[in-house]
Amino acid sequence: MIYRTRQYGLTFVELLFVAIVSAVVVFSGVIGLKGWVTGWQLDSLTQQLRSSLDMARNRAVFHRTSVSVCASDGNKCADSQMDWSSGWMVFSDTNNNGDLDDSERLIKIFSSLTENVSVRWNRKHLRFNSLGQTADAGSFVVCHYDRDSNSGKENEGRKVVVSLAGRIRTEDIPFCN
Repeated sequence: MIYRTRQYGLTFVELLFVAIVSAVVVFSGVIGLKGWVTGWQLDSLTQQLRSSLDMARNRAVFHRTSVSVCASDGNKCADSQMDWSSGWMVFSDTNNNGDLDDSERLIKIFSSLTENVSVRWNRKHLRFNSLGQTADAGSFVVCHYDRDSNSGKENEGRKVVVSLAGRIRTEDIPFCN
């Protein structure tokens, strides 16, 4: 009678199968993580924009003066009408011209640090009067342009809507163009 001892271990085919399944699971996780990071960047920039608009409106009401928000290149209001992607600044606009002049007080500068995200507004500036109202109602459009079609988050966006009464709200945009 011949007794065979039982061998413990894995065959090459079993190891190959485990490696393939592991690679698929890891790859799926990376794609999901990239989509999560994209959504986080978009939400973060949208909240930064909304909080800066809220701050401008609150300062206008509290100090009973006009406060403007304009697209900025870091030092002054940018000449660009639509593109706010480089950042924006909040300042007391005592002469109501929408530009930061030497006699006016700069309140805060916000810079956009996120790549592949654009911020658009249909005017050069947004001004809140002493009652917190604005004549410049409209929507800021914040879009994330992802060139990697595997992330599932291509051209996702948010809107920051400003009413004539100065109320600010956000909306999701399923697809930016």
